This record gives sequence, structure tokens and C-alpha cells, in this order.
Amino acid sequence: MNKKISLGIAISLIAIACAVTFVVTMTVSLNMYNDKIAGVQQREEINTRIQEIDAFVRNYSIYSIDDTNVKTGIYDGFLSGISDKHSGYYTTDEYYYRNMLESGTLTGIGIETANDGGYAKITTVYENSPAAAEGLAVGDIISAVGGENVLEIGYEAASSQIRFGDEGTKLSVTVRKGGEETVHNIARKAFEISSVTGTFLDNGILYLDFSAIHNLTGTQVQTIIEEHADKAVTGYILDLRNLESGNYTSAAAILDPFVNQMTVATALYRNNSTTVIGETKAGKFTTLPISVITNEKTGGAAELIAVTL
Repeated sequence: MNKKISLGIAISLIAIACAVTFVVTMTVSLNMYNDKIAGVQQREEINTRIQEIDAFVRNYSIYSIDDTNVKTGIYDGFLSGISDKHSGYYTTDEYYYRNMLESGTLTGIGIETANDGGYAKITTVYENSPAAAEGLAVGDIISAVGGENVLEIGYEAASSQIRFGDEGTKLSVTVRKGGEETVHNIARKAFEISSVTGTFLDNGILYLDFSAIHNLTGTQVQTIIEEHADKAVTGYILDLRNLESGNYTSAAAILDPFVNQMTVATALYRNNSTTVIGETKAGKFTTLPISVITNEKTGGAAELIAVTL
């Protein structure tokens, strides 16, 4: 049986519903407004504090101020403050160089350096690089670049000349080795970065030692496996210690010879959408035993490889 209500009661119910909706909407809006205001106030406080520091330093510092370095430090400090160890700020040149390393092909003379008392100390010499052909070695000190003393032009400027330059151009570096200095005019060229070496052990184990993970590492692993195809391989060891870089597509390519087709990495975004960012290919995969070596510095793509295996 249908029940009828009076017009007055209906109007009252509608008014109550509207009031509840209004209260809920206002509460949500007020919370959002307060959050935004709090964010604006915090940003104003940050900007005010930076201005205070800037004024103090410019008035009292005995050192010259490089505004470009100051801005880079501010941007880097912001990302350092979000408690995400995988975040960082890169200048345009740094980002370009990082992309080259990740691609697996580097253009330059082929060395990495560190600041050593103002000079550039060689920490890495890439295989098949112009620097390796010139006999440069880890531990050598670069005291001059382009005919200019590194102490005079500054380590950062020297490092930039060492890292960047068009293929075919030459770079003059003065190298100090064992107390003697020699000048090398090295032509920059593009070369493939070797990221893994293979050693066939007496027990038939193929030991794969990774020094990096980039877009060509999967192909390099496959080449090593094919080079040992005529040997009685009894298993594999993958040494992934001290590796924290590399993308997930590269990780999937490295895993191709060892696992069946599978999704190894999926990105989950804030809006709850997902994208597959690492998937191995279908094909031949090994049934031989595999051991993986990791340490506390194994992260990123290397950690994904270890977990998958």
C-alpha cells in the first residue's frame, strides 16, 4: 500500500538534505582551503628564510658567490628534504650525461673523476675508450685541462670539459703519474660501455660480474652466454653488488635468458592506474641453477633482478 506524506513534511526533508549537503560540502571545502593556505604560508616562510640567508651571506661572506651554484644547491636541497633517497636534482648537463650512461653509449674520452685536493683524480677508465687507448689509469691525477691548470679554473669547470664534447674533437689533458707529468691530446669518440664480464669457472659455473646496468647490458649478457655455448655450463652466478642504477626495461632484458615470459615490474600511479614497465620475452630460458650475490648497496633494477630470480 502506498503511503502519502504531506507537502510540509516533504519540504522539511528536502531542507534537511540540503542542509546536510551544505555542511558536508563546507567542511570538505574548508579543510581543502586550510590545507592550501597552510601550504602557501609554509612556502612564504621558506622564501622569506632563503631571502634572509641570501642577504646575510652577501653582506658577510668573504667568498665570492656563484649564483648558478647557489640555485643548483637550493633545488638539490629541496629534493633532499623529501626523504626519498632515489630523488635528486640534475642540471641540464648532468641529466644529459646520465641519459648517455643509461643508454650504454658514451661520447667523450672515457673517464670518471673525483675532486682530489682541487685536482681531478681518475676513478674510472672505461674499456674501449680513447683514455684507455692512451694508457690513462685509475689513480692518475689530471692537473691541467685544455692547457689550463685545474686549480685555477676549478674542478667543476675541468670536469665539465672532461665529460662533454663533440665526437671527433680533441681534449688536451696533463696527467700526473708517479711524480711525472705527460700531456695527452685525446680525440673524443662514441663507444659502448662494458657493463658485465663473464668468467667460466673450473666447476662449469659461468660467473657474470656486473659493473653497471644500462640499455645494452641485456645484449652483452646474451653475447657472453653465446660465447660459452660450446662449454658444459652447469649453472650461473650473477654478481649484483654495489649496483643501484638502471631502469626496469634493462632489468627485463637481462632476465630474458634466465626466466620464462613474465611481467617483472609494474608502475602504480597516484590515480591508481598501472603500466607494465618491465616484461621478459618468450623463448628459450635456462633450467640450470642460478645464484645471485647482493649486498646492502644492491638496489633499483639490480634488486628487481635478484628478487625475480
